[in-house]
Amino acid sequence: QATAVVVALLLVLVPRITRHRRWWAPTLVSMAVLVGGSRVYLQVHFPSDVLAGTIATVFWVLGLRALMPWRINA
Repeated sequence: QATAVVVALLLVLVPRITRHRRWWAPTLVSMAVLVGGSRVYLQVHFPSDVLAGTIATVFWVLGLRALMPWRINA
């Protein structure tokens, strides 16, 4: 869920980020990495689970973005 939120926010925010606000993207990515790392550290998931979930989430969000009929091609 954290990765899905981060990817969705990056898709929305990155085209609109000005030069002075470039800290958003690394901050969002580090949040997703920290959440995934905490899952492994707390032994809730295996590293392969976290990696597979991250990859699946990225493709899922990008797929949903591609299906949006009102999407502006930029």
